[in-house]
Amino acid sequence: MRMDEMSSESNIIRTYLEWLVSIPYGVTSEDNLELDKAKAVLDKEHYGMDDVKDRILEFIAIGKLRNSL
Repeated sequence: MRMDEMSSESNIIRTYLEWLVSIPYGVTSEDNLELDKAKAVLDKEHYGMDDVKDRILEFIAIGKLRNSL
């Protein structure tokens, strides 16, 4: 069974797959566990969503206590 190349589903799947293979797998950066800096970035870049921001800060704080993320 083959999907028609002109269908909208085909374009969505193609776009998703192109995005997926463009992700730089294996590229990492050093973790920054400074809560004040993380809070400042979250407040600057994301308006509202206080519950989500609090959960992210909790995740960072626990990672800092456990010495791993």
